[in-house]
Amino acid sequence: MPHHPLPHLECDFTSCDGLNRMEDLSQQIRTLRLGQARPPRVRRALDLSALAAMMGLDTAETQILDDVIFLCVDCEAYERAQHKVTEVGVAVLDTRRIEQDGSGSDPTTIASAMQHAHFRPVEYSHLVNGRFVKGCPDSFGFGRSTWIRLADAPQLLARIFSDPSKLSQAAAFDTPWPEKRNVVLVGHGLANDESYMRRLGFDMHDISNIIGYADTQKLAGVNMIALTKILTGLGIHAVNLHNAGNDAAYTLQALTRMVTTELGQVGSVEKRLRQITAKPPEVHTDLPRAEYVWGGTCSPGDERRDGPSRPRKAKRKMKKATTERKNLAT
Repeated sequence: MPHHPLPHLECDFTSCDGLNRMEDLSQQIRTLRLGQARPPRVRRALDLSALAAMMGLDTAETQILDDVIFLCVDCEAYERAQHKVTEVGVAVLDTRRIEQDGSGSDPTTIASAMQHAHFRPVEYSHLVNGRFVKGCPDSFGFGRSTWIRLADAPQLLARIFSDPSKLSQAAAFDTPWPEKRNVVLVGHGLANDESYMRRLGFDMHDISNIIGYADTQKLAGVNMIALTKILTGLGIHAVNLHNAGNDAAYTLQALTRMVTTELGQVGSVEKRLRQITAKPPEVHTDLPRAEYVWGGTCSPGDERRDGPSRPRKAKRKMKKATTERKNLAT
């Protein structure tokens, strides 16, 4: 029987109707598997029950969309120039790695199956947020950070979206990348990250193997809820947020915790989150500087050569101090 990729499900990011019309979707998939004509593209977000089925945690719907890989992408931009994307964080959960014997419903077990990555363009190595949010680009807590060039970003993201399970090889452009997996894109406020990725030269709507979307901000049931509130309400201790790699990791953890919590009692996620009225304080720790590697077309030392040696503000301070010393000398 010929193999046909599953239909591309697109989301308008304004609602989360999930798979309330699941039978319609399953009919589309049956049509593809029978070798009939490809149906038109549709855009759709996924609800918690559909996500549970895809993770293999709800056996009632496991045959509808199986062999799924969850891909969470988070971008950080410079607060004084939002078109400058300074970090890209990625977290991946491959359902092939989730245990199907019941222990897979444990959030800790699921989290241990995740992969993580953190990429920084060398051209913006000197840009660190500090006025509106506390940036911490050197504090990736889930592995090594990778320097790349801005020109590498489109190819890097295309490789990641094609098969996120090979995340550790994504920045090694000399390695083959043959497989395409059924991807569910995850994020918190996905519209923002979609926009940032476009600024990097990558349009995820051109990717045919995205089968659905899951936005934790929409799934929470609380309007415009902050990620810190979701994490606190679900009992996830997060440190050093506003590092794109950490944010991606915690967002994917939040999604899986939402799914497993809702399985225990329908409506419990929204109930828990509505009890968090004040925004919890963000926790930042003085971790040792993350280890760095170089990927794409980037080479060791490019992070020093390609970015200004000092931010402009620091240069102005030095110039002012030099002028004051000269005035004192005279």
